[in-house]
Amino acid sequence: MSDTPTSESYSFSTFQELVDRVPSGRISDCMEELGIMLQSTKAMIEVTVLAAAHLAGRPDYELPAHVMDLPEVLTWTDDGKKEIQSTIKAPEGMEMGDITLKFNGGQQP
Repeated sequence: MSDTPTSESYSFSTFQELVDRVPSGRISDCMEELGIMLQSTKAMIEVTVLAAAHLAGRPDYELPAHVMDLPEVLTWTDDGKKEIQSTIKAPEGMEMGDITLKFNGGQQP
C-alpha cells in the first residue's frame, strides 16, 4: 500500500470496480479528483442552463435532462499531476475540444 503516485491508469464504471482496481493507498487521491470532476461538470451544466435561459429571454427556461453526459467508463491516471482532462463531444460523437482542469489539492497557491 503506497501513497506515492504509480503512473498507472485505472478504468472503472462502478464504485465496486474502483475499489477492486485502485490500490487502497491511492483511493483518496482518486476520489478527490473524481469529486472535482463532478463539481466542474455540475458547474458547466448550471452555466449552460443560465446562458440558455438568458438567450431564450426566459429566466425559467430549463434544458432537457442529460445536457452533459458523463462517460460510462472513467479512467483515472495516478500521475500526481492534480489535473483532470476531459474531451467534449457533440451528441453525434464528434469531438469538439479538450479541457484540462488543474487544481492544487486544497493547498494554498
